Amino acid sequence: MNIPIITIADLLELKESIIETIKNELSGPLSNRKWLRGKEVQEMLGISNSKLQDLRIKKEITYTSFGNMYYYDIESVIHNMDANKVLCKQCR
Repeated sequence: MNIPIITIADLLELKESIIETIKNELSGPLSNRKWLRGKEVQEMLGISNSKLQDLRIKKEITYTSFGNMYYYDIESVIHNMDANKVLCKQCR
């Protein structure tokens, strides 16, 4: 009977594989997600935290909050970008 032997190297390889899978799931494509964290929206739009807060106060962007964390509806972010876009002369 052949009994497989698991080595420390095997366990470390499995650990790295699991960590990589979790990282990929957490940082997956934005199109698969409904809500974004504030930092993600800031990076996506290239705006500061105070500008994001201003959008929230003016109710120009849909959000929800849990405790001190704010989450933003990705569709609202994209809609806001589309609503404020300026077409180039050739695009009109």
